[in-house]
Amino acid sequence: MSEQELEKILRDTRNDLFGFIYRRSADREAALDVLQNVYLKIAQLAHEGVLDEKRLLGLLFFLARRELANHRRKLHRTGEDALGEEPADPQDFADDSARILRVFFRALEDRGMNERIRESLRMYFIDEMKKSRIIQVLEVSRQTLDRDLARGIDILRRYFEEEGLHPDGF
Repeated sequence: MSEQELEKILRDTRNDLFGFIYRRSADREAALDVLQNVYLKIAQLAHEGVLDEKRLLGLLFFLARRELANHRRKLHRTGEDALGEEPADPQDFADDSARILRVFFRALEDRGMNERIRESLRMYFIDEMKKSRIIQVLEVSRQTLDRDLARGIDILRRYFEEEGLHPDGF
């Protein structure tokens, strides 16, 4: 892959990737730092000649998740608050949307949900990514994504019903 092709792909995906990182970090400066680290890793892989163009999009989002985790660990070690954490006191929220989010994140911790299903749900509902983009990022077929979302939604529905919530679409 030429340097110009790589630059074009990075330019075309910059907004999606930044949005993906920012929604997980809730901090613009941290998101920019993580994005820069992702680009540095991509540049290093390109320089080493091991960058696979077909898997670049998935690799970008994989590296973003990994760099976010590294950033959180670094913040935790320094005693600062972790990125994207739920508020300390969930009782501070009175409206249903906050309850729905709390239940959603609790459901994501369900042992019956594998990491791919968890990530599919996050991308679809939290990051509001289109299915076509999720398929590219996770490198799965449309059928696999649909099946993962259906399984995840079944688990979400169970958690919502236990809380007496009935959000639209469930």
